[in-house]
Amino acid sequence: MFQAHPQTAARLLSNIPRLEVVAEIIRRQQGPETEPFVMEEVRQGAHILHLAMEMDRRIYRGVSSNAALTELRAAHRFDGRMLDALDTYSPAPTEFEMRRLRIRDLRTGMILEKDFLGNGDLLILKKGTILSETWIERLENFAKARDQELIDVRVPGTRVREIDRR
Repeated sequence: MFQAHPQTAARLLSNIPRLEVVAEIIRRQQGPETEPFVMEEVRQGAHILHLAMEMDRRIYRGVSSNAALTELRAAHRFDGRMLDALDTYSPAPTEFEMRRLRIRDLRTGMILEKDFLGNGDLLILKKGTILSETWIERLENFAKARDQELIDVRVPGTRVREIDRR
């Protein structure tokens, strides 16, 4: 479903007047280099969106913004000027709650706190994996064979705001 979201969003936006370029940027966000005959503004917009998603994915897994930027520079997939623009980026810290949960209580978006190993110390899922329905099913299957019931995860917290009633 995640892989299909750019196509779905682009299809919805392409019917709105003057948003055709935005629709193409969104359509190409996961593979900005796939077609050679794309308008430069679309290609650049897709690169920016792709970079933002890669940066966000790393930060969500608990990597600092500086370390995430270092990883992205080392990959040599992004324009240096775009990466330089992120030098002063400092996102608000993500709040996570550490929990030990039964596998049946896991939900998408939770993050594995430890490597999940199968029989013979075979790595099934790495620490830092963001759980999807597929990964949760895989954990359920391996846990049945190992009688493992509890998994350490980080759960994204929700901030509670005080409402000022004057």
